[in-house]
Amino acid sequence: MALLTHLEDYARWVGLATLDLSASLPARDFYLHHGYHIDSEEAIPLPGGEKLRYYAMSKVLIDRTATMPSCPGCSADLQTFHTLISTAVSILANGSEIIEPSCGRCGRLIEVADVESTINAGQHVLLVSGTAGAGKSAVGQYIARHYPYLLIDGDAVSRQLNYRAKMGLAPAAREYLCHTEVIRTMLVTLGLGYHVVIAYVIELPDIARYADALAKYNVSYDIRILTPAREVCLERDRRRSGWTAGEEFIDKWFAGFYDMMQSHRELCIDTSEETVEETVAGHFHDLLHACSR
Repeated sequence: MALLTHLEDYARWVGLATLDLSASLPARDFYLHHGYHIDSEEAIPLPGGEKLRYYAMSKVLIDRTATMPSCPGCSADLQTFHTLISTAVSILANGSEIIEPSCGRCGRLIEVADVESTINAGQHVLLVSGTAGAGKSAVGQYIARHYPYLLIDGDAVSRQLNYRAKMGLAPAAREYLCHTEVIRTMLVTLGLGYHVVIAYVIELPDIARYADALAKYNVSYDIRILTPAREVCLERDRRRSGWTAGEEFIDKWFAGFYDMMQSHRELCIDTSEETVEETVAGHFHDLLHACSR
């Protein structure tokens, strides 16, 4: 059953509306129990006049009769025709891409209002927080490669915002807008049919902003905080290519999250002596499997 569920999740992720299969007589009831319907009874001729009987079966994964979001600019079906990656800005040194969904036909930026009708309670968001050097992006990238989740890296969103401001594509802001843009991107990608993993420094006051945005659509979320030892974070921060956050930023984070690390130990993951693969397998696999069904 677990394998079947995983295959169905992946099929939805790549946009397949229906799964078709051929089932033997012993397997027929198993598939009927899991929502498949018999389309026809078939037979393969065998030597000696015998026949191998089987059942052509199918299951609807995505209801295409429901109203699909369309682009206000060109009326294209946005769940089918969309582009996720922005090429205007280079990817981060850590490999994270800039997620900025746009219409695949006319190029118009997709807004929440364009797709919110399809955000539903069957979707899931995983928030991966922690200080610089905690391993958020590495964990998020691994999850996006091995599970039906799309990664939104907050640092990539920040780079896109800086690019817009530099190019005069957005008005100057008097407040820190990165979380606002991450939340907007999160809702758009949910509306396009994806589960989402977000890797970013999400401080305590900001967790409520994500929770409130998702509560409007009854979308479930989980948060995990990566808390390797301070010395490990500092060493990882020094080793990475590109910019570094620095000791002051890391110490400030540990001071700000100390109370939560003591009162919500179940949300904290010490990855000091773990590889990325070990962290995901040991702390995320069961959660991701259960929530992306």
